[in-house]
Amino acid sequence: MPSSTTPTLHKITTGADTPTGQVLGTLGQDIYEKGSIVVYIGNIIAVVLGFLGVVMIGLIIYSGILWMTASGNDEKIKTAQGHLRRGPSRYLS
Repeated sequence: MPSSTTPTLHKITTGADTPTGQVLGTLGQDIYEKGSIVVYIGNIIAVVLGFLGVVMIGLIIYSGILWMTASGNDEKIKTAQGHLRRGPSRYLS
């Protein structure tokens, strides 16, 4: 008489006590270990994007101050709008 057992489903985890989890854990850890090139490049990208975010916030605040203090002067308003439209690309090129 055949036994009625349900199939075992293994979770895809790293370092689990299942054979599937152990295999995936050892394969996946090589790429994302501390000091690997993937982590290094990811950290560089995070720092660059963080720096650009700070620059953009600064430009938005600066442009807002220029626009608020323009007192109806069209040249100052256009200058402030130009800062907002072009953003950091004006200073990077």
